Amino acid sequence: MGMLDTIKWYATTPKAMDSSEINSHFQKKFNAIKDQILLPDWSRVDPLSQPGKNYPKLPETSDYPEHLLDELKWETWDLFKGNWKAFGWLDITVADPPEWHKDHMVNVDVKSTAWGFQLNHRELPSDADVKLVWELSRFYALVRMVQGAWILNDSRLAEVALRWLHSWNRENPPFRGWNWTSALESGIRLIQLAWIDTLTDKIVWKDIDQRKAFKESWEDFKKKSLGPHVYYTWRYRSFGSSANNHLIGELSGLIIALVKWPALSAYTISLSQLKSLWEAEVLAQFAEDGGNKEQALNYQLFSFEFCWQVRNALMSANIHIRADVEDRLRAAAMFFRNMQVPEEPWDFGDGDSAIVTPVAADSTRPIREWWDWLNVPEKSPVISFWMGLPPEQPHRKCGEFIGGKWLLYNCSGYAITRTSEWVLRWDLSPLGYLSIAAHGHLDALHVSIWYKSVAVIIDPGTGAYYGDKMLRNYLASREAHNGPNAPSIPFGERSGPFMWKERHPDPVVRLKGEDSLLGQVTTGEGHIKRHIAPINSSRDKGWLISDVVAGSTNQGKIPFFVRWQCAPESKVTAIADREWLIERNGIKLRVEISTNWEEYHVIQPDGERQGAHTNICSSAFRKVQRGPVIELYGTGQELKKFETKFLSME
Repeated sequence: MGMLDTIKWYATTPKAMDSSEINSHFQKKFNAIKDQILLPDWSRVDPLSQPGKNYPKLPETSDYPEHLLDELKWETWDLFKGNWKAFGWLDITVADPPEWHKDHMVNVDVKSTAWGFQLNHRELPSDADVKLVWELSRFYALVRMVQGAWILNDSRLAEVALRWLHSWNRENPPFRGWNWTSALESGIRLIQLAWIDTLTDKIVWKDIDQRKAFKESWEDFKKKSLGPHVYYTWRYRSFGSSANNHLIGELSGLIIALVKWPALSAYTISLSQLKSLWEAEVLAQFAEDGGNKEQALNYQLFSFEFCWQVRNALMSANIHIRADVEDRLRAAAMFFRNMQVPEEPWDFGDGDSAIVTPVAADSTRPIREWWDWLNVPEKSPVISFWMGLPPEQPHRKCGEFIGGKWLLYNCSGYAITRTSEWVLRWDLSPLGYLSIAAHGHLDALHVSIWYKSVAVIIDPGTGAYYGDKMLRNYLASREAHNGPNAPSIPFGERSGPFMWKERHPDPVVRLKGEDSLLGQVTTGEGHIKRHIAPINSSRDKGWLISDVVAGSTNQGKIPFFVRWQCAPESKVTAIADREWLIERNGIKLRVEISTNWEEYHVIQPDGERQGAHTNICSSAFRKVQRGPVIELYGTGQELKKFETKFLSME
């Protein structure tokens, strides 16, 4: 950060921090000043001087999954030609060698030789977004190229990847430029370098001189790059309210690096100490029922993969993790398996479509393959090939079935019900994790609905972090979610891209009747209740959602609204007064509302009322989409129910 950015940050952020965290920030700033004066002599420690363990352990077989062979043939050829994908969906054209400081979405190169300590990655010039810059430097494409070099028996792919790595070193000298502004990024790169190192050992070379030249060049890269990466990741690791998935990722990168290259402990603490820190962080960031406390489903998988790779790396070194940590990771895997809808995922909370290492066959659909691996690994042969067997069942009970239909995760605050045709996922969670609730959304009481595996009513997604702050603020807001929104009942106020000033009280939930749930949020200004019950009559089958909103003043009367955001490509048409038909991907649903609603209308994606953010949703990071919205308004009062029915057409 520049001086003005630093002053502004310290003027606003410390209000959410305790004295220990504030002191840690000043220590980090002091470290940055020292490192700009004098950095370590990286040649004093040879990272290859001590033998380490071979992580990842790759199968000793040439019987590769056929699907992996096919995908690598196409993907490595595309990467070689410069046709890359960011975030699993965004097509970008990348030069040879890559322009490591370029936001390929807006076609702006922000190359800088300034110290990373002096750069504010939240504010890039020319409307660039640092996430697009970091995406290339996470080395996903390079790991993919080396996977292809081994499996396709084509050493040229490894030579290209190594040439790109050397170009990265030249363009990103230690601690200079945008790729040295986040310890999470350097931690992720350490994990990828471990994979590349193990994969290159498996390559069969036709020419012994080429093999020798490659080995010498690769060792030269490691000697120049590994030390700075470990030093930076440890020295500038996250702490306090900024921990979240960042600290998990940073500790994971350090542990994997020390398992593979033990001499690197000269730049950090011992492996056993890192392991203890990581174990404590696993228990801190995953609740007892397995849910990640960031309240974001994308980061649930992201954090789990970091941890599972660490667990496997430690096992390769014959180091066992604590039994309670192992069981917590099993619970985390089960939480993701139960909360995700793999046919058409729409995550809750923040998400940036991040992965740790490209181990899925299809890089555009990793969630489905991970979900299959956690359920029936035979259905996900490629992840099984790279990662081995999935976690076993946790020893302790996590979620509990209540009312016969709902699986409730009470610690994390989520409920889900699945029938032969329906999935309803209900958010009953706190606002984010730690004091600033960095990745939290104002989504309490929001419900998402799938019918016959087709997403119908969705969580709006994330869209962006730094590149479009207005979009990010909207998609995280109460207005964008379908929990009843009474403006006079405050739920929270954002004061920065990753900071909330206040948080709403935690929702409470209880069983009401045999098979329905009631969720409630109560503040000093009033309360909001949502009741969800199945409909199973001779005439109708589906779900009834009843909302009650009441204020603590003005005789309890309070205006509020509900916005049912439909998935993109949905078609919503009126079929009667207070009744609509939703059609999408071959399914049809009928929506009916009760007479208590005073105003109601549909906002079409291309209609006259379309505003800057109206109808916007985002199924993947930086993907901006629009879908119809059924918008309902009423004046709430105690005991006055406002009903919405979602009914099948059969």
